[in-house]
Amino acid sequence: MIEKQRSFLDVPSSDPDDARRRRLLNILLVALTVVSLLTSVIALFSPDAASSLAMLGLGLSIANGIIYLINRFYSGPLAAGIFLVMLTLIISFGDEPVEVVQGRTLFFLSFPIIVGSILMKPTASFWVAVLISLVSAALAVAAAVPVNLVAIMGFFTVAFGSWLSAKTLQTALVDLRSINRELDERVEARTYELAEANDRLTELDQLKSKFVSEVSHELRTPVSNLMIYLDILELENQPEQRTTYLSVLREETNRLTQLVNDVLDISHLDLGVYSRSETEQIDLNTVIEKQVASLLVRAGVLGIKLDLKLSDQPVNVRGNNEQITRVVSNLLGNAIKYTEKGSIEVATSVEGDRVVLEINDTGMGIAPNDLDHIFERFYRGENVSQSTIPGTGLGLAIAHEIVESLGGRVQIDSHVGAGTQVTVQFPISAEG
Repeated sequence: MIEKQRSFLDVPSSDPDDARRRRLLNILLVALTVVSLLTSVIALFSPDAASSLAMLGLGLSIANGIIYLINRFYSGPLAAGIFLVMLTLIISFGDEPVEVVQGRTLFFLSFPIIVGSILMKPTASFWVAVLISLVSAALAVAAAVPVNLVAIMGFFTVAFGSWLSAKTLQTALVDLRSINRELDERVEARTYELAEANDRLTELDQLKSKFVSEVSHELRTPVSNLMIYLDILELENQPEQRTTYLSVLREETNRLTQLVNDVLDISHLDLGVYSRSETEQIDLNTVIEKQVASLLVRAGVLGIKLDLKLSDQPVNVRGNNEQITRVVSNLLGNAIKYTEKGSIEVATSVEGDRVVLEINDTGMGIAPNDLDHIFERFYRGENVSQSTIPGTGLGLAIAHEIVESLGGRVQIDSHVGAGTQVTVQFPISAEG
């Protein structure tokens, strides 16, 4: 990603090392341009200064501008190379050849070597040392003086020191960027985790509010009915109505018991109680027969036929009796609750390594829009919510979560007005 340019000193580069070097070159160019222009202005207004000095300052400013444009819009290494050559030539021809080779200017020739290791890769200091050595030797030959071998050795010594310093700095910068990236990744990961945790807490808070609302609503009706019929029993002396009142009280008590059991089941699922409980081999047919027997009277009163088609093969599943019983009880209870007339068929079979439980009813069915949400806690379909059928929307959610905790799955196929088929698959237990 190309960095955004914030000032005329910045450059468009995705490489942080390249951007740093090119920005330093821009700073040097601006500083040198200011000095050059000041030199030109002083030369123009000073009677003792030569006119060539003013032209030299102006020409140097123009050259700096060209290098700046190359550096900013084309290539940093090319611009740095041109700048170093220009700097070397200015120093080399700014004094008498003898002074450059052996005298007062010799010291200044080390400056391009140091600058080269900063503006380019660390190895550039050696290339600049070679260039300066060649220029120094050429000037010595032109001035008919011996080549200063000591100075040339000094240039390469300076080049080595510059290379070592620049290399160390570059390594430190790379390590620092690596640490920064790692920190950024950690911060990003932790921020993501915190965001997820916050979303989860928000979801749990919404579930808690919905739980309180739903349970309060469901508690209100049976508790109110219990109080009303207890008052009636206390105030009225009508023995012929006593059986009816007691039947209503028993029904409302059962409703409260079911609600409490559902709430406890949800609590156990959230706390992982079921996942930590000991398991054993359970005969699914036995559990079904017991549950159907307990529902025969209720089904008979409602005019619903219960038909059993249990497998002759062993249908053993791994779990505990409480879990399996709750699954069967919730599914059968739902089937009876939402079937006004007709029949409910309960069948078991073995398919490969799975025990299959199917419950088919001829009830009101589930709308397509509700099927995607049917296993959500507290969810009740639109048709059900508009009816007078009591419920909290926990039965299917509890059954689904228990089955999945046992390694099974639940599928529902339903059509409005045509009934519902619930298919439960448990891993088969081959023990015994």
